[in-house]
Amino acid sequence: LSYTDLMVRAQNVATELRRKGLSHGDLVGIVGLRTFSSIAGILGILLAGGVYVPFDVHGLSAEKLARQLDESAIRLLVTDRSVEMGNLLPWARRVTIIDAAELEREFMPLFREVKLPHRLPEDPAAVVFNAAGHGVLVTHAGIVRLVTSDAVMEFRSSDTVLLHAGAQEHTFQMELWGPLLAGGTVALAPESWLTSAMPAHEYARVMRRFR
Repeated sequence: LSYTDLMVRAQNVATELRRKGLSHGDLVGIVGLRTFSSIAGILGILLAGGVYVPFDVHGLSAEKLARQLDESAIRLLVTDRSVEMGNLLPWARRVTIIDAAELEREFMPLFREVKLPHRLPEDPAAVVFNAAGHGVLVTHAGIVRLVTSDAVMEFRSSDTVLLHAGAQEHTFQMELWGPLLAGGTVALAPESWLTSAMPAHEYARVMRRFR
């Protein structure tokens, strides 16, 4: 998926969110699957002026997901229904569900005609729930500092970074935005890697193959 393709898909999501009444600073849920549609959904939420809240359908029970959804007072949820886990949303009550995969195939209005709010560095970008179940607010400036500080990890345009962390982990933010903001490449780890115990030698073979 090229950067151009990603932006077109994200703009479609942003346009639909604005159509649904998204206002500047509104929290929008995103089902954290490792798919192109989910990545476009996250970027689309930010473009529309929203704050993305990832829900890890692999790592948490339906009860915990429902509680986090209620505490966030979210009314819009972006998912990818082209994959099985994107359809399993019994915990998503009283919300409008937007299928990012479906929007990719639609012809949307020109994005320049959609009026978007001006965002500041201190504006919220994401809400990530910690292990104790408390929501942690992350600003745009915070994400940029995380991925541009050489004290943690240096990202280069020539790098390919494996997106492997769970959607509600802080590492997920670094694995996603680090390579994208540096002009690099994000490789999406298959969901099966998280649900099965892959032998170390097989893991190493895959890492070498895709560099």
